[in-house]
Amino acid sequence: MRSLHLFRLALSLVIAVSCSARGEVLTLRDDAGRRVEVRVPVGRIVTLAPHLAELVFAAGAGPKLVAVSAHSDHPPAVEKLPVV
Repeated sequence: MRSLHLFRLALSLVIAVSCSARGEVLTLRDDAGRRVEVRVPVGRIVTLAPHLAELVFAAGAGPKLVAVSAHSDHPPAVEKLPVV
């Protein structure tokens, strides 16, 4: 169950980054079923799990990543970022 939650979170992040880069309004539902709208382009991203940093780079949003979690080491560029 937890891996499904992490997958949904990662997928939402990738969608949010790709849509907000074009300035579109993105509407999602959170885990509680509430409607969430993202209207402002994403300017900074912080990942709280090592694999999420990899997904951000894979989605092409690496330059927006400003902090990562401990043990994030791929791609090598994340090693220079602050750890939260």
